[in-house]
Amino acid sequence: MNRNFIEKVNDICAENADKELISYYKDDGSVERWTYGSFRAEVAWMVAQLEKSSIQKGDRVLLLAVLSPEAYRIIIALAMYGATCVILDGEQPQEELNYLVEQSDVRAVFTNVEYYNRYVKEYAEKYPVYNLATGCQFCKKTYSLSVTEDPDNEVMAILYSSGTTSEPKGVMITYEGQLCSSKYMLRTFGTTNIRYLVVFPLFHISGFSTFLAIFLGGGQIGLLENVIPTKLLEGFQQFHPNAFGMVPKLYETFQRRIIEQIQQKEFDKLILHLINFSGWVRRYFGLNIGKILFRSINKQVFGGEMVFLGVGGGLVTEKVSVFFQKLGYCWMNTYASTEQNLPMATTTSLDN
Repeated sequence: MNRNFIEKVNDICAENADKELISYYKDDGSVERWTYGSFRAEVAWMVAQLEKSSIQKGDRVLLLAVLSPEAYRIIIALAMYGATCVILDGEQPQEELNYLVEQSDVRAVFTNVEYYNRYVKEYAEKYPVYNLATGCQFCKKTYSLSVTEDPDNEVMAILYSSGTTSEPKGVMITYEGQLCSSKYMLRTFGTTNIRYLVVFPLFHISGFSTFLAIFLGGGQIGLLENVIPTKLLEGFQQFHPNAFGMVPKLYETFQRRIIEQIQQKEFDKLILHLINFSGWVRRYFGLNIGKILFRSINKQVFGGEMVFLGVGGGLVTEKVSVFFQKLGYCWMNTYASTEQNLPMATTTSLDN
């Protein structure tokens, strides 16, 4: 199945060589852009670095990093090389992180400079630790590590469950499972023409699988160097996504701010009546007039091109979900689990 995954990556990058894959918005105001062609070249370079390293095919390799093009690059490079990527939350308590690292039985670590200086440096006593940006070891040291006892060539990545019912467990994401997950996730949109602003972290199944689904579908991804409310609003205006997903709390905040801004306008009551009328027409006649009536709200809040809004990680209130449907968006309630690596139950873009 690794062969099928490799062929899919090569084909999608060849078909979209000049198309932009990643737009990375940095805190200094600059934008780093990666096309499918340049991304494939970067992955090939990283695979060459892996071949010169002590990492063996079948080894488990730890990734501790925030969202970035380089993090995406190592995930795909490890998959193409034949190693398994273990992705953990670098911000969790040190004791818990150390426990999961030990349980994962890794043979190497990839991380960024900030994480290395903060706490990953101590891992260099036991494992080779590589700079995510350069592919070079932080500490020039030779290691005598035993061969991985239980490699699984069908496993692309390991993510840990949230542990809501028991202790966190390492979930093995297979190549076949990820290809299926990507197909099903794109089916909920009903299109592969996706410009998705990703804010879910990589160690979360939503962040991991969304990236791969959009990538393998030939879509486009927007990333923020720092995911804070002000930067998020800037990201909407700069990237102009047509798809976005986040936890309920954020949508509650957006709804409150939209209503507050409407109430400051001269014809506030008329606008609120129009929102309710739009919802009534959509519900009983299947006509989405909200996307036309409230284009100005779409532009001010989401950048003007937003179509698909998804929510997961918790239950959103009916009041919030109905509000955004009245405004004309395709609203997708999603329930998923790390163990399934795909939505277990979700509304789609075709549902009212």
